[in-house]
Amino acid sequence: MTVSGARPSRAAFRHDPPELGAGLVVRGRLVAALRGRFERRLTVVAAGAGFGKTTLLAQAVAENHMEQAGTDVWLRVTPADRDPGHLLAGLTRSLLSADSGRSTTVDDLVEEVWSRAPTSVAFVIDDAHVLGDADGAWAVVRELLDLLPANGHLVVAGRTEPPLPTSRLLAADEAVVIDEAALAFTPDELGAFGTARGVDPALAEKLPPWPALAVLQSAAGSTASAAFVGDEVLAALPDEQVRLLALAAGLDALDDVLVEALAPGSGWTAADVVRGVPLVQADGQGAYRLHGLLAAVLDGRVDAAERSAALAAAGVRLLAAGADRRAIEAAALAGDRATLHRAICRFLTRPIRRISVPDVVALADRLPPDLRAAPIGAFLDAARQWEGDNARAEQLFVEAEARARAEGDDEVEALCTWRIVQLRYLDDHDRLVVEARHDELAARGVPLARSTPAFVRSVLAQRRGDITAALAALDDLDDADPEQRRETMTVRLVDLGRPEAVPAAIEDLFSPGSVDLFAAQAIWLRGEIPPDLAWAVAGSLPGVAGRAGVQHEQVSIRGLVALAALAVGRTDDAEALLDRARAVTDLVGAHVRLLVTVGDALVALQREDEDAARDGLRRALEEVPLGLWPARPYLYALA
Repeated sequence: MTVSGARPSRAAFRHDPPELGAGLVVRGRLVAALRGRFERRLTVVAAGAGFGKTTLLAQAVAENHMEQAGTDVWLRVTPADRDPGHLLAGLTRSLLSADSGRSTTVDDLVEEVWSRAPTSVAFVIDDAHVLGDADGAWAVVRELLDLLPANGHLVVAGRTEPPLPTSRLLAADEAVVIDEAALAFTPDELGAFGTARGVDPALAEKLPPWPALAVLQSAAGSTASAAFVGDEVLAALPDEQVRLLALAAGLDALDDVLVEALAPGSGWTAADVVRGVPLVQADGQGAYRLHGLLAAVLDGRVDAAERSAALAAAGVRLLAAGADRRAIEAAALAGDRATLHRAICRFLTRPIRRISVPDVVALADRLPPDLRAAPIGAFLDAARQWEGDNARAEQLFVEAEARARAEGDDEVEALCTWRIVQLRYLDDHDRLVVEARHDELAARGVPLARSTPAFVRSVLAQRRGDITAALAALDDLDDADPEQRRETMTVRLVDLGRPEAVPAAIEDLFSPGSVDLFAAQAIWLRGEIPPDLAWAVAGSLPGVAGRAGVQHEQVSIRGLVALAALAVGRTDDAEALLDRARAVTDLVGAHVRLLVTVGDALVALQREDEDAARDGLRRALEEVPLGLWPARPYLYALA
């Protein structure tokens, strides 16, 4: 979530190379070697911390912006990427420059690269050593290396040699390895480095060939060890600046939002904190990442207890500001169990389609053992299933709900109840009831507890044909995450035949970022977008191409887009979409399957005659009777 307009730094460092600062030596010989990444299968950059791997890669990518020899796809590995799904999601986000909608497969990546031929595509994976011994994640990299088409290439950089078939590819002249010997400064590069930084020539000759240490020593005017040089650099800084650096050293990135949380009202900015400090990477958008060597130098600069207290307080402030991910990170480092619990619960109130299974795995990895074994851990275990079998996910949420109730964890109980209601809404409205427990939690002010019975009452009123009461019940959807509330309101207004009440305009479909699926549906039902333009937009939506993800979402998207295809006479496209949707309809609820059944009937109307379409609609009515108010797919059939 973005706070006060600030751009989330995590995504910037993850999917984009760092900004190249002043005083860098352009390492022509190594950039030339990397230029060949678009001609060979594999390029490995392996060296210890401080050899300038990331800076070199950033230089090569920057050069390619001008030469356009191919497309660079940048991904910086984080610990969460030890989960194969998280790694695949990151690679997909980098390749598509947007979220795909859900998790992907290696085949999806390969197909996308192949579709860009003859343009070459190089995946640049930085900090690959963070994957450690996670063989599942490395299996993804190995499979990608093996399956990439001729226009696909791989660059892997890290502190150790990656577990890839490098020797075999070297023998076939399909690989290059850039190691510590190659990365060390040559005498000429040291001279250029000294000139660029205004270092006395006599000192420049004595600088070490280790790039990061050369940076530290040039800043301190000393030829001592890294730790000593760090002392010299830090000694020249104000105490508060050093304290803030030390507090931020273990965090993913430093930006104004984090600095304000660490030092509220102090007036310090992220730029102030890193001013005059070497070994800092900037993302060009106001966020900074401290090099591992600098982080090591800062270790112990703040008492451990003081650091934990400061990070815990920052986590609370970040949570209050709506920066849930940052709050989770700070609270986890601080060992603040309560704030970590609240931040994870708040994050999980977002719409299901905004939280991928890799997100869930990463959250579970943040939990200390006691929380992992608590109801919040059971909730995350259930959430791992929501991209697959809806029935299995519901069963696990019911079990987690019972555990939360028994152990007095009201927040997790309410969260489980909300997800159970959502899944039952997709399957069988007859199982939706308002329990006394729902109202009891709502009366105690538990987050989401008020929205759940409001949602159920709206659906039950719809079943009675009382649309006025169904609309009125939505007024109580007031304790959900704003994004969740907006999405839920849009869904209900569409289902209640009030798409004109959805605050969305056609211009929103062409704004930067992913399309708001539900707002787009409302605009379509209002008749404000011509069918040919609707097809052009809908055909590019995540899930249409067949990528894996939340099954009910994928079935819904393909079913709806099939209807848009029929509106412009693209019956073949509609059939193909319905076939892909049908492949997983046994894993979704009846109301979601209904889209496919109705779509088949409309295809029959195009391919055969009205009798065939009538038979198809009869089958649909057997699945979900019309009742006193039609289910959503019937409304779409009318459109």
